[in-house]
Formats: sequence, C-alpha cells, structure tokens
Amino acid sequence: MDTVLSVENLKVEYPSFVLGELNFDLQKGEIIGLIGENGAGKTTTIKAIMGIVMPSAGAVFYNGMQVKERDIPDFRQAIGYVGDAELYYARIKVKQILQFLSELYADWDGALMERYIKIFKLDVEKKMIELSAGMRIKLELVMALSHHAEVYLLDEPTSGLDPIARSEILKILRKLKHEEQKTILFSSHITSDIDKIGDRVMYMVDGKLVLDKRIEEIRADFIKIRPNADATLAEVHENGGILVEDGIVFYTLHMEDEFYERIEKDLIGVTVEDVLFYYNRGVGGYE
Repeated sequence: MDTVLSVENLKVEYPSFVLGELNFDLQKGEIIGLIGENGAGKTTTIKAIMGIVMPSAGAVFYNGMQVKERDIPDFRQAIGYVGDAELYYARIKVKQILQFLSELYADWDGALMERYIKIFKLDVEKKMIELSAGMRIKLELVMALSHHAEVYLLDEPTSGLDPIARSEILKILRKLKHEEQKTILFSSHITSDIDKIGDRVMYMVDGKLVLDKRIEEIRADFIKIRPNADATLAEVHENGGILVEDGIVFYTLHMEDEFYERIEKDLIGVTVEDVLFYYNRGVGGYE
C-alpha cells in the first residue's frame, strides 16, 4: 500500500495536557478508526495535522513531502475535514457558507454538493443558529465531501446522528474507499461503526497512541465465548479471560490448547469494543 500521509514525532503541549509524540502512517485506500475517551487527544491530533493547532515539535508529511506552515493552505485543498461548525457566524445561511467554500476550493464540485445536500436532506435556507447538532454534522460532511479530497480527516462524523443517517454516512465512506481509493481517518466513540467499515484501529490514552493495529489482526488474536459456555471461573481466570457484557474475551496466546479445544464450540464474534475493554483492563500484556 502507498503511504499518503505521515505523522512523525508530533507533539502538542498545553499547560494541562501533552499530546504525543505521535508516529503513524495513513495508507491509500484505508479507513482508520481513531478512538479513545474524551480528552485522550483525538481532536487535537486531527487539528494538529490540519495546522489548526500548531505542534510544538514533529512534522506532517503528505505524499512524502513535509507540510510546512507556508504549505498549509495548499495541503488543505487535498483534505476533506469535519471539525468545528461553531466557527461560522450564527446568523449566516447554509447556502452562503457553501457558496463561500465553493470559491476557496479549486476542485469544488457543485453537482456533487447538490447530491449530498439531497442525501442529507439539508435545508440550505436555514441559518446556522437554526440547525440541530445532527444537521451541523451533515453540513460539515457536505463541505468535506464536495471538493474531491484525497484524504478525509473526520472528527466524530456520526456523532448525534440517527441510525439511518449514520448508516448512510458509513456507506458513503465505504464507497470512497473501495471505488476511489480515498484515505479516511475518523474519530468516534461508536466502536460498532469502526467494526463495520474500518481496516485499522488507533487507540489513544492520555495523549499517547497505545495501540495501532489492523482490525483483522486484532480479531485473529482474540476470541469470545458465550457467558454460559462450558468453562469454570477458575479456568477463565487461568486462561486470562475477561468478562464483557455478552461473553468472555480471551487473548489466544494465553490460552491452554486443551481449554481452547473444549470451548471452541461456544465461540461468538469478538468486537473492537470487546478488545478495547480487555486492553483497558491491562491483562495479559497484549502488544
């Protein structure tokens, strides 16, 4: 796979919080879920890449070239960004915002914009102050998707949306990946969204990236059994099992072969959320 965007030793320092140093690559045609608790550093990471927050150290590279401060305007032409709609005047109309943006982006596609307006049922005659939280997210998505970006940096793009709208957005992101080989990094608290469309998970804790792994590899490393499976509490403990809401999760390298063979009939699907719960418990030294 081709590396499209790289972050090297990226660091942002606030009086009460430090992000980094972060190192990761984003590959062409890849969807990456960036997850972590509130305050973990997800939004700061995305804003630092965009140049909205200036790092105290480190660098961002796009297609192998370092993005310096003077390059940020050109770099943003290639990025579809969902961030903070509060930046716009409360009484400006949606159609005025879109008109303004259409003049900023060289590759703005009016027909594509109209298509997404219809998909999201966005009323362009409304003022920003009249939009619900969900409609503001939809407006940001219209803005991000209408200028043929190469990389999408989406901060909580499905937050506050109803299940139908969420499903539609995930479908659009999946299509961008498969049909156009776009690169998508999106932060989310909804791990089921990452299960549905993600290729990779990056997990942040207190400003640090503590896990960066492909989902298929994570699922290969972990299994889950039904809570009423043929396993005693002592066996669960001895094999490093962790109780989750609807079963028991194990890291396979810590399991006895005989125990695995006996409970194999009770296996059920493991999710990203299950694995993160296991990881948070700090059991087993998973790497």
